[in-house]
Formats: sequence, structure tokens, C-alpha cells
Amino acid sequence: MSAKLTIDALAQEIRRVDGNRSLGAGALAEALMPFLATTLCPGSTGVTEGWVLVPKEPNEQMLAAAIGPDDGAIFGSRKLAAMSMAARYRAMLSAAGGEG
Repeated sequence: MSAKLTIDALAQEIRRVDGNRSLGAGALAEALMPFLATTLCPGSTGVTEGWVLVPKEPNEQMLAAAIGPDDGAIFGSRKLAAMSMAARYRAMLSAAGGEG
């Protein structure tokens, strides 16, 4: 275990996630997992190695980066190209086990 985990830090996190003591043991354990993951693995974001956090829906900058110079002509318009890229993005998230 890392020296960063202290009884006081854990107690504070428990108060933060369940200050009114309404969570059951399973829900409390689930709520504490991000704190424990980042505390026990310094530098961790709680994300599995090799994975990154991304938005559920691509933003305009992401779509602009995905659309090539000829995609507007291929799809009939840049708007249709963006819609196609957004659908592909959601499909990739779904295939990776995320929401899509």
C-alpha cells in the first residue's frame, strides 16, 4: 500500500460519498473504488493501463480532426461526414465495452 492512504483520508472520503449513511456496503465499496485506486496507485486516474477517458459523444474539434479533406465529397456534405464519423465513434466505444 502507498503511504498516501491514511485512516483520516479514508474516513474523509467515506464522509464525502456517504455523509448521511444511506449507502449499503456494496454501494459504499463501489463509491470508494476511484479514491482507493488513485490513492493506492499513485499517478493513476483509476483508468486501466492503456485506456483513456473520452467523452461519450465526439465534440466538434474531434469530428473536425476525423473528417478528411475529401470526406465532404465522399459523403455528400461535411455535415453528413460528421454524422457518419459520430456514428463510427459511438460504435467504437460500444465495441470497446463503453457506452456507445
